[in-house]
Amino acid sequence: TMGAATDPYQFHTAHAEKHGLYRYDMRNSLVRYANQLPMLWQGEHALDAERMFQTHDLILMPGSRFEILLGYDRNKQTGPGFSSAGIPDRIGVLDRTNFLRYRTDLRRVNNNYRAGVNFRVVGLAVTAIQSFDNYKEDTVYTDGSVFPTQVGNVQPVESLTRSDPFHGNTPVTQVAVRTEKERRVGFHGRFVYSSGQRNAALDENLTALDPQSNRSTLRQTFIIGDASRKQGTGDFTVTFMPTKRLTLTNTSAVNSTRITGGAQFVEVSSFVNEQLRFEDLSVRHVTNATEASFRPIDKVSFYGAYRFSTRRTGTRSAFEFPGFGFEEPLVEIDNDIHSGGAGLRWMPAKGVRASFDFEVGRADRPLTPVSERKFHTESARVQWRGRGATLTANFQSKINNNPASLVSYSSERRGGGFHGSWADPDGRVTLDGGYQYLHLDTAAGIFNLLAPPEQEEPSFARTFYTSNLHTGSFGARVAAHERVVLYVGYSIAKDTGDGRGSLPTAEPFNPVYP
Repeated sequence: TMGAATDPYQFHTAHAEKHGLYRYDMRNSLVRYANQLPMLWQGEHALDAERMFQTHDLILMPGSRFEILLGYDRNKQTGPGFSSAGIPDRIGVLDRTNFLRYRTDLRRVNNNYRAGVNFRVVGLAVTAIQSFDNYKEDTVYTDGSVFPTQVGNVQPVESLTRSDPFHGNTPVTQVAVRTEKERRVGFHGRFVYSSGQRNAALDENLTALDPQSNRSTLRQTFIIGDASRKQGTGDFTVTFMPTKRLTLTNTSAVNSTRITGGAQFVEVSSFVNEQLRFEDLSVRHVTNATEASFRPIDKVSFYGAYRFSTRRTGTRSAFEFPGFGFEEPLVEIDNDIHSGGAGLRWMPAKGVRASFDFEVGRADRPLTPVSERKFHTESARVQWRGRGATLTANFQSKINNNPASLVSYSSERRGGGFHGSWADPDGRVTLDGGYQYLHLDTAAGIFNLLAPPEQEEPSFARTFYTSNLHTGSFGARVAAHERVVLYVGYSIAKDTGDGRGSLPTAEPFNPVYP
């Protein structure tokens, strides 16, 4: 078969089963991707890769009260290509207006092994899975300046070798528990913990000759790094149904992530010798949500919800240079969000369903200017079904305002549309179409600390973004024969922006802004 943009794509499945003894499922897909990226660097970036996905699942004693789960996944990507890197400083014959060109041989492999059990005991269903993830990247880089090129600022070199292996392992533990049957009081919980380790290294040796002075410039770059990422996630939900028309639900969740490690960067040449080290980042996120659903009559139901979340983000880093160094203290930021919402579900007539929802929230210390602070959302949806036809209309709106002392951010998003489908009673003819509209309007502040020398005060500015996206689609499917099916479709997407039309374009590809 063919994939997107005519990329060759193959997909295979296999299934084997013996009732009560085993069940085996295999999925294999192969994607060949080729792109010379002519819009970037005039083709100096390119890739001709092959990516293979494999998934194997084996269940022993399926359907019994005790099942054994085994599995294996493999994701492999290989292929030649070109890449480039800029030259940050002028060192000897190396010119910062040029760039280095690499010939690459992509080699990436990810293997995942897992084993677990499913069992039922004393009215509970329990699932426990232990998996092990191994990742390797050993891409080979060689000198690509000798190959034909369309640009004239490729840095000529005598020799260029680069190696940057990246390896790591991540064991993952998953446990899930739930009540088997629907009861007045039910619960389900889930816990996932992973502890990943990554090790990376980069070794680059570059030699360039100056033909005028007959002198060579040598640059050696070394990067060694390791990192540990420990992440735990858990959630627990309790459902209480005192009557058939009233349901109360409470969900608590926690997510904790901590990244620690160090990275050292050393560049040695005739003029430069630098070193850099990084410390750690931690994020703790706790949420709780309480919801109530009440159905006074069969055709009408209401729900209300209160949600609370608290997030603590901490970071610490250290830098070292020749002759001096410093370490930043631990910086932590807490942010609490309170929100409340309500909704209505209504069936006013036969085959008609309508829903209306809204939510209002407040945050005290958003982490970034674009985070939610003072926000509210509204949505509505109406659907009709009858005689093989379905018609749906929807509307949604979200407004967020995040004022700050240095920069202020606000956004407004509104959208709506409709969708319809019809099928004849025999299922031979099917029609499907719809239209969707999305409006996005944002305004943000810009605070420029690095002001020009002639400007004494830091500069403030505002940036605006407006998008009006229209999408439409139509499709028709006709089963002309039991072995012949015809399908024709058309889709279009157009963003009219703020109504000014397209901006003028300067050669070769950069748009000119007023």
